[in-house]
Parts: sequence; structure tokens; C-alpha cells
Amino acid sequence: MKWKKLGKIFDPTKFELPDGCAEFAQSPQALVFDDFVRIYFSTRSVDKANGKYLSHVAFVDMNEALRDWVRHGARSRYALSADQLVARSQPRDESHARAAACFELAQHLHRGGLRDDAVRWFREAHRLAPENWTYRRQAWSLADPLQGPTQAYDSDWLTDVRRIGAENYYPPLQL
Repeated sequence: MKWKKLGKIFDPTKFELPDGCAEFAQSPQALVFDDFVRIYFSTRSVDKANGKYLSHVAFVDMNEALRDWVRHGARSRYALSADQLVARSQPRDESHARAAACFELAQHLHRGGLRDDAVRWFREAHRLAPENWTYRRQAWSLADPLQGPTQAYDSDWLTDVRRIGAENYYPPLQL
């Protein structure tokens, strides 16, 4: 499938984002309501202690920019029913639940200034959920804002993307 750019619907630099975040609106996920669409996304702030990026979740409510959803509501070809949403949701097995806990602990330790302790828990999250790019990218960006090779981790963004192929970075869309 070839990407077809239809235009920008949100510019994070034009809004005040929480936690001092700016410039980033990555990994969007949409929830469709009757009269608006809420889009959750990952954004970043700069850690004042070391100048590195720290990811946060934010959202924006859209009511005009997403023409198809606004025009057709629940009948839009892109809107999922509650049953479809549940069917597409991936259950979280014990390993992935533990990975999520390790990731949250790592972020907590990092925010508290215990960076070496955080690395241990980021590594464990990576081991338990190696397919999770969010866990890896967060850890890499805290070790190096450009997510390059460091002493802290066995891999880095560019090496891993080259290994899997850029075309496999995002899962295929299910429209």
C-alpha cells in the first residue's frame, strides 16, 4: 500500500501541549464519538535534568478536519463499531502485561533521577515485548535524543529499522 498524503490536520507547534511538550504528534490513535473525533498521540518534552526527550500521551479533539468521519459519522467507512473495535483489540498476555509494568516503572525511575535503575527496567520491557517500538524508542531517546547506539542498550533505532525493513515499521492498516 502506498501512502497518500492528504494534508495536515493538526500542528502541535500551534497549541499549548501539557507537560511542556512541543513539536511532536506521533503514533495517532482515533476514537470516534457522535459529534467529534478524539485523536490520542505521543508527544515529547525535554527533560530539564539532561536535555533528553521524554514521551507523554496527549489528545486533540477534531470536529471539522476529518471530513469523512464528520460527514458520515458512524456510517463512515473508517469508523469501527464497538464490536469491530473489540475484535481488533489485541489481548494482553502475561508477558505483555509485565512488559507494560516494567516500562512504567522505568519511566518513573527515570523521572525520579534514577537513570541507571531505569535502564534495567527498560531492558526488561524490551525483552518481554521485543516488537513494541514505543518501549524501545522511549528508552533510546532518553539515552540519546537521536536514538543512536549507546552503551545502555543492545540496539538502536536505525539499526533495528534496517534489520526489519522500513516498510515493516508500522503494522499494515486494516481499513
